[in-house]
Amino acid sequence: MNALLVLLLCSGCGRIAFDSVSLTASDASTDAPIDAIETRQVTTTITVDNAYSFSWRVNSVHGYQFGANSPDTASIFACPLGVGPERVTLDVPVGARLYLAVWEDPNSISGVIGEFDGPAGHTLTGVGWQVCAIGEPYDVNGPGPTPERIQSAIDDCDAGQNVASGGWVDTTGAVTPGATGKLFVGEQNDSDAGTWPTVCATEMPVTPRWMCWDPMNGGADFDNTGDRMQPFQLFRAPPL
Repeated sequence: MNALLVLLLCSGCGRIAFDSVSLTASDASTDAPIDAIETRQVTTTITVDNAYSFSWRVNSVHGYQFGANSPDTASIFACPLGVGPERVTLDVPVGARLYLAVWEDPNSISGVIGEFDGPAGHTLTGVGWQVCAIGEPYDVNGPGPTPERIQSAIDDCDAGQNVASGGWVDTTGAVTPGATGKLFVGEQNDSDAGTWPTVCATEMPVTPRWMCWDPMNGGADFDNTGDRMQPFQLFRAPPL
């Protein structure tokens, strides 16, 4: 049967408005209507340098929602919510894995920081996440990779092919056999003395950490000069 790919619900999304996208796809394994699929809410407070989308998948049912584009300093770090960081509530099917697609300026510092609250509890960016670097450039003022491309990139990461990192990695190295680099976990949101200024301290807690793919080629942490970190990157969340 053809199943509607359900959109994630989002509040307070984005400095640059892009239309949400719905898709159809062949689904031979699901007989129940999509609106009968049980969902659970996941709420995140997040900021990204520079832009991101959410995606999820469970079996053959996929979802997508554009997150935000943050092309300048204020749209990454400043208060209030919606100017800098954003608070987004997602309705995600039970059993789905949540993904974060991130794309950045090819010649600047890059990363993502945030917290997620779902049925499994309180989850912070950093240890426990995985990343796969795709290696495709996208305009930070544009909508970024399409929903279809994100889903095909997840397949490529799982298979360990056609991606810059060769698959998924975590803080210790390869998760997908043969993958290269690691998930770099950096500073907390607690000081202006580190790589990053403090993100809107009234809304973003201290405890999450900045994270990115590190190709381990001798460059500075978070430094994407010359596309060193090969955006866009996919981050795979722990169970939420």
